[in-house]
Amino acid sequence: MLLEPELSLITLTLIVLVCSLVSALLRSRKLVAALSSLVALMLTAVLLITQKGKTITVDGLPLLSFDKHSIAMLVLLLISSSLIIALLWREIDNVVTPLIPWTMYASIMIALSINPAILILGLELGALSITGTYLSHKGSEESAVKYFFTSILAGALIIAGTALLISNHVYSFTGISTATPSLIFGLTFLITGLALEVGLAPFHPWLPDVAANAPVLGITLAILLVDAPTLYVFFRLISAAKAMGQILAWILAILAAASMAIGEFSALVQTSIRRMLGFSMVSDAGYTLLLGVACALSGIVSFNVVIYFITSSNMALALALASARDKETIGPIVPALLSLMGLPPFYGFTAKLSVITFFARIGYPWMAVIASFFFLVAAAYVMRYLMTLSRDSVLKGYNIFSLIYVTILLLLGLYPGIINLVG
Repeated sequence: MLLEPELSLITLTLIVLVCSLVSALLRSRKLVAALSSLVALMLTAVLLITQKGKTITVDGLPLLSFDKHSIAMLVLLLISSSLIIALLWREIDNVVTPLIPWTMYASIMIALSINPAILILGLELGALSITGTYLSHKGSEESAVKYFFTSILAGALIIAGTALLISNHVYSFTGISTATPSLIFGLTFLITGLALEVGLAPFHPWLPDVAANAPVLGITLAILLVDAPTLYVFFRLISAAKAMGQILAWILAILAAASMAIGEFSALVQTSIRRMLGFSMVSDAGYTLLLGVACALSGIVSFNVVIYFITSSNMALALALASARDKETIGPIVPALLSLMGLPPFYGFTAKLSVITFFARIGYPWMAVIASFFFLVAAAYVMRYLMTLSRDSVLKGYNIFSLIYVTILLLLGLYPGIINLVG
């Protein structure tokens, strides 16, 4: 018999507590500690699948929704995170292992939240966990401080927006249909807070610096378990906010285009692979925002398109960063970057093609043209970097976990409908 959603949440919390405790006690056994984190991720994925279509409410107030789209995205991200942990298990230290399950817990709170209070809880828990991961490595203190204070400021803006929504008896950040001044202000605060959290221009300067200097395990977990769910919530908020109005929608479209331009052109001139990928994350926020604006203006929402794009991009970024540690591990960076540039048959090609066709199908061909242009810019800087690699280096660093990761990118590119089966 399947657990009720409330019991499943309690079970999930117990899994996180037990795995954190085991990881903390096994300080000198990295492999066992890493395995406990993997067990937590896998049990969570199974638990999520069993709860599809259910909602957790308190006194009639919806808090978490186990909708099929969120579950599909989360399961894919949890599997990717498990493979990254397996790849980087030697880099796990005494501080990081107890924090991994809490980062996973934060990811679930963010992606499944339909209440601003739960979203805030997830974002702050994720910020604390990732900051702790950054602080565990010497030389990453600056990245930790930038990430932490950016998250705190973003949380403050989201709290201010939430307060304005609650004062108008609106308890969900989606489906805001009325257009009173206080609701518009609340929506603006929410959008600004989330834009700061995901690194949308002009709130982006912190993101490339953190990507360049943070420890590899920390930044990859942040990309998969915090950044990706936040981008998904960002899309849901924009696409469902009927009170946004035409003026604010077009302002956001301009910000999206600016973020895409700043991210892609800045990545084009970078010499550091990590800064290049950091600016790619900035442009990803722009694409996500543009998808949300297109849905809000047209009234047509396609969750598959945004899930394809967010997961394909963040999975490729995580594998590329995990593979760029040294010359001995750089091999898997090639398929990761090929997916990021949108080369068939990798997942990135399917995702970018779905974005372009979606814009054209809903009646915004100019958005399709803009997205296509910036996709070409991304392909240019990825190709430029790939040309710097030697033939010997691209054959090193493969193991069973990286091969599974690459296989997933290929399978999702050839059969993207697998995501619907998961959800």
